[in-house]
Amino acid sequence: MLKVSPCSKICHECGFIKKGMKNTLYAEAFDIIQNGVVFPCHMYLKKHSGHESFGTENLQEIKVCRGYVAYMKKHKLDVIETWNTDLQYFWSQNLLNEISDEEMEDIYSPKELIEAHEGLKKMIKLGNTLGGRP
Repeated sequence: MLKVSPCSKICHECGFIKKGMKNTLYAEAFDIIQNGVVFPCHMYLKKHSGHESFGTENLQEIKVCRGYVAYMKKHKLDVIETWNTDLQYFWSQNLLNEISDEEMEDIYSPKELIEAHEGLKKMIKLGNTLGGRP
């Protein structure tokens, strides 16, 4: 069974925090957020797959971006009606329960998130960058 847990801390590069990296999120993030899909930590993913944006299909464990989980919790985006299985609900509730109120203080509002990332603002898909490969 796939083990899913949040990172131990929100990294300084996280695209979901006001002091984090800008222009790192693309249009696919809207679908991920809307559907409550697990969003892996870019640093964990790069370490274990060699790339920051893909490779989860080969992992036995996934560390979810803590900034993403804090964003979901802060904006109450734990939309149960979009989840397909009780297992996804279980994972998501466990992830949300890991986030403290203090961790949500530096999280973007939805409008700020879009303004901070050209890919979100202009609806640029990750697959459309650098000749089809990120």
